[in-house]
Amino acid sequence: MHGVSSPVHLDPDTVRGRQFNRIAMAAVRPSAHGPVRRPVTRRLRAIGLLGLFALLAACARAPVLPPETERLPERVELVGVPFYPQEDYQGGPAALASMLNQRGLDTSPGLLKDQVLSSGGKGESRQEAMVAAARRHGMLVQPLAPRLESVLSEVAAGNPVLVLQNLSRGWWSDWRFAVVVGYDRRERQLILRSGTTRRLTTDFAAFDRGWAKGGRWAVLTLSANRLPATAQTRP
Repeated sequence: MHGVSSPVHLDPDTVRGRQFNRIAMAAVRPSAHGPVRRPVTRRLRAIGLLGLFALLAACARAPVLPPETERLPERVELVGVPFYPQEDYQGGPAALASMLNQRGLDTSPGLLKDQVLSSGGKGESRQEAMVAAARRHGMLVQPLAPRLESVLSEVAAGNPVLVLQNLSRGWWSDWRFAVVVGYDRRERQLILRSGTTRRLTTDFAAFDRGWAKGGRWAVLTLSANRLPATAQTRP
């Protein structure tokens, strides 16, 4: 019969090939709102950008050390510094006891408590009271320049460093005295005697944030015959 088309029989491979082509064209065909982008690709790009932003933010917060610190040993730990676990309201006495006993004095947080705590026995330890108590035990108290490299230099010279941090994460202040006893420049970490932890490791950035909130207060306690490596002269 004329005018009637005969059915065309396609082999399965041809059918599958044409279906594949239609799917591929649909994936790249522009729409009225622009080219179609696959959701997976968008998610991967978003994840990559978030990771990059997080890395840049972390680098921006980390303290930058001057080139001179490259001359310091890569890793130092003063393992002989004693540790006294902090009890309630005795963070200051515990930290000061570590400093004084490292210099050969026989004392304890209990003996120092009344000297470094404010009236009532339950106040926060004050920097001035800590300094006065150390001097009553015959120690010279030397403040450090408020820079991380000063802390590293003193530890490298064998001097533990007494620091004050504010570890608050909101409106509530969390003041802590701690003793820096080591560092690792490659890992960018400090080692502290802090709270109830004998060997607390913290990265440079985290330490610097809490230290900055505490005014970057840091001192050495020295015997009369020992010189500091970098300490400033106290007025």
